[in-house]
Amino acid sequence: MKDRLSFRARLALGLGLMALLLATVCAGALLATSRMQLRLDHIARQTLPQVQHLHALDMAAARIARELEAAAAAPAAADAAARMEQALPGWLDARTSQAALARVVVTEEQRASLRALADMQQKADKAAEQMAATLAAGDREYAQVRYAEAVEPALTSWRQLLEIQVGERQQQVQWAALDAQREARHQSWALALAGGAGLLLALAVGAALLHTARRLLGGDPSEAAAIALRVSAGDLDTALTADTRHPRSVLAQLANMQALLRERRDADIATRAQLQAMANESATIRDALDHAAAPTAVFDAAGQPLFLNRSMRLALAGFASHLPPDMDEDAGTTADWPGPLRAILDAADADTHEVLVAGRFLLVSCAPVLDANGAVAGRVLHWIDRTTDIEAGREIAAVVAHAAQGDLSHRVSTEHHQGVLRDAGAALNRLLDATASSHGELERLLDALARGDLLARSGAPLAGVFGRLQTQANATFSGLSALVGHLQYASDTINAASTTLATGNAELSRRTGQHAVGLREAVAATTSLTQGLRQSSDAAQHASEQAARAHQASGHAGEEVAGVTRAMDSIQAGTRRIEGFVDTVDAIAFQTRLVSLNAAIEAAHAGPRGRGFAAVAAEVRSLATRTTEAAREITALVREAHAAATEGAQRARSATDAMHAIDVAAARVNALMTEIATSAQTQYDDVNAVNGVLEVLDDGTRLNSRLVEDAAGTAARLREQADSLGGLLVRFRTENGDADEAVNEDVEERGAA
Repeated sequence: MKDRLSFRARLALGLGLMALLLATVCAGALLATSRMQLRLDHIARQTLPQVQHLHALDMAAARIARELEAAAAAPAAADAAARMEQALPGWLDARTSQAALARVVVTEEQRASLRALADMQQKADKAAEQMAATLAAGDREYAQVRYAEAVEPALTSWRQLLEIQVGERQQQVQWAALDAQREARHQSWALALAGGAGLLLALAVGAALLHTARRLLGGDPSEAAAIALRVSAGDLDTALTADTRHPRSVLAQLANMQALLRERRDADIATRAQLQAMANESATIRDALDHAAAPTAVFDAAGQPLFLNRSMRLALAGFASHLPPDMDEDAGTTADWPGPLRAILDAADADTHEVLVAGRFLLVSCAPVLDANGAVAGRVLHWIDRTTDIEAGREIAAVVAHAAQGDLSHRVSTEHHQGVLRDAGAALNRLLDATASSHGELERLLDALARGDLLARSGAPLAGVFGRLQTQANATFSGLSALVGHLQYASDTINAASTTLATGNAELSRRTGQHAVGLREAVAATTSLTQGLRQSSDAAQHASEQAARAHQASGHAGEEVAGVTRAMDSIQAGTRRIEGFVDTVDAIAFQTRLVSLNAAIEAAHAGPRGRGFAAVAAEVRSLATRTTEAAREITALVREAHAAATEGAQRARSATDAMHAIDVAAARVNALMTEIATSAQTQYDDVNAVNGVLEVLDDGTRLNSRLVEDAAGTAARLREQADSLGGLLVRFRTENGDADEAVNEDVEERGAA
């Protein structure tokens, strides 16, 4: 049959077979090239953009984490708010990258991962917004708590999920590169076999096939395979020369892939550098934890100790009697620890507990460590020994309790305390010293006042409200001393005058008695004749005497009412001074509240170590509040007494005016009765001209006798009042005491003369 075939036919058949073979080979090559191009397009259009967007999202998350961490550590709320503002571009970049990533995902699994990533980002965003709102409210401490409890865990979970997805995308890129390498190798083998089978066809149509292959591959196939091998081997620095006329060729796509992989490699190098820095930072943190003052221990999920810092090892050495004999820093489980600590380790609820271990009061916290899946991977336990703080708090509370009961002799021992507790104890001791000194001076002055010693003064070096109270008390004693001195002088003068008056009345009574004996004998003969007129004259004289007595009594009553008025004025002035004292006590209580408020702020700054002192400060503030309330009640009572004294003074002045009017009326009555007596005497003289002189003498003698008796009684009563007043005033020691004694001697000498 072959013989019947002409050369042309054979050639045609051979060419046809070769053409068929060539067509088959070309079809296979085109199919493999198309599949490789599709895979490279998938890598270039989907996988690599996803990696880029994930890297951008990771960088934005890292920037946000740095700014929020700096905001939480900022010393002032304004600085923290500024760092929060600096984190806003990071949030915008994160949202932009998230939106761009959503446009390039195609599979349902990728969409689910993207939704999980968006949920993590939204959770971190909400926590950051809450922290920003807290900072805007000015509560920096609560913002730090929100960062530690919500923001930092949310950011950590978000970044961990980002790292997982970045790793998955990197693995996909590696797999795609390996697939491209395998496809290139298979294609090379296929082309080599086709070339061996159709060598003649290759010679005939080699140029066309080579042209087609170079157009599809963008270069030599072996060069493409070598490039794929170099790329798969990690050589991304060798430059690729692709035909610019065929931008969609394999070499062009490989060049693009090489550029993208080179960028990814550079990013991986930077990431590894960051990871190395993080590892170094972790080592630094471990070293810092080992040198931390607070005892800290790290356990795995099974309760096996992984790390005990130096403070924890020293603390465990102190608890040796409560631990198994063979337990050291690298052995033992939670079952080997003391009961209270074991219960906290088993709970691992991140709460803070106060327990008593080996006679020490410990503030223990045990927080669980979660892995990426949310499972417990371990526990971190640390505590603060608050034994000294609690003992100091009890000591301060005891001192404050004694002070609240009026015992200011107790003081806080500061030798065994440090820091805020020592400063607070010293401040409380200074406050108690100042209060005790002020109270001692006031008690001494009041004791001197009770003993009548108005010469007592306070010379202690007091400042502030205590100094003003001291000045007011000294001024009060000076005023009282001057007032009592004047009263003593007036009492002595009245006593001397009454003594002189009593002596004169006695002499006058004796002489009047002698005159009465002589006149009585002369008047006896004319008694019957002049009896009627004498009765009239006696009645008029008696009325005049009664009017005179009424005038004297009204004058005396006026003086007494004036004395009452002065006493009410003194009471009124005393209530004003008492108001000043109470205001001083109120000011002291206010200063005490300020001191307790400052102590509470310092205790809040001290954190858990200052809680005991914060309770003491609250007790001091409560004591100051009760003192203020008592001072206000005393002020109200003093004001009521002041109002009553004012009303009494007004009524005393009204009584003084009324007594003055009575005195004027009595003087008028006395004048009228004197005129009546004069008229009766004139009638008596007209009727009995003979015995007029004797009757006048007898009446005058009788009148003088009665006047002398009345004057003697008045002088006796005046002396009794003066003696009573002198007996009341003699118990007072005043600055004018020596001068008063000289005045008394002078008055006594004049009375004796």
